[in-house]
Amino acid sequence: LALLITHKLFEDWRKVFLYFGWALVGGEVLLLLFNLDKVRFNFEVLKYFIPFVSLALAVAYLLSKRIRLVRDNSYLFYAHFYDATTTFVGVDFLGYWEQHVLPRYLMNLTGTAAVMYLLKFSVLMIALYLMEELQESESEKELMDFIKMVMFILGFAPGTRNLLRMLMGV
Repeated sequence: LALLITHKLFEDWRKVFLYFGWALVGGEVLLLLFNLDKVRFNFEVLKYFIPFVSLALAVAYLLSKRIRLVRDNSYLFYAHFYDATTTFVGVDFLGYWEQHVLPRYLMNLTGTAAVMYLLKFSVLMIALYLMEELQESESEKELMDFIKMVMFILGFAPGTRNLLRMLMGV
């Protein structure tokens, strides 16, 4: 229903999601500002997060120079490496634990949450390759763009949630 409405009222559905997303962000920032006295931030998290996220984003950038699939979808790799970094920092340095079965198994197997980078890279490469191979017509491009937007959200949103939870000590 929402997609039908956006197709009827707007030329580009991406703008609807963009404006709605920024409205939600603005609302959350206002709530935070009004309740700032009730929130305590643990900025120690940043001493781990900033170096590792910088390194992860640099690796994503270098991969985009060598691999066309990464270059064409670099925003997805940046978002998922950001999420992998929050998991890595939280699990390896701050005592958090992973609740999903496969990542937890791989972390136990390797002894580090850094395995999330390889897991995210592998899953993204396979998914993007299959999407590229399955796209037969130009009309399917819009569907693929929508799926990529969902993939972006599935990396960026949990990463942001994890970072905020660590900063707030939750």
